[in-house]
Amino acid sequence: MNRKPRFGFFARVLTFAAALAATIIYLASKTLPGLPLVPVLAWTTAFLLLAGVAITLGFYATYRWHAWCLNRGGTDPQWLWMGGEAQRVQIIRSARRGQPHRPGRRTHRTH
Repeated sequence: MNRKPRFGFFARVLTFAAALAATIIYLASKTLPGLPLVPVLAWTTAFLLLAGVAITLGFYATYRWHAWCLNRGGTDPQWLWMGGEAQRVQIIRSARRGQPHRPGRRTHRTH
C-alpha cells in the first residue's frame, strides 16, 4: 500500500492536540490557582505524546496483522461482497502455486 502523507490531516491532528492541551491547562489553572503552569504543561505534553505513540503503534500492529493474514492466503473481507478476490491477488496466488492463471477462476475454497 503506497499512500502519500497529507499535510491537512497532520495539521488537523496538531490543531486538535494544541486545543486539547490549552483546554487542560486552562481548566487546571482555574481548578488549582496556585499550581504553576510549567508542570501542567509538561504533564499534558507527555500525555499527548504517549497517546500519539500508543495510537501509532496500534495502527502499525493492525497493518502488520492484516498484511500477515493476506500473505498467508487470507481473503480481504471487503472482497467477499464481490464473490472473489482482486485480479492481481489471483495472479499472484496462482504464480506461487506454480499454476497458470485462468481468468474467471475463483481461487478461494468453499466448505
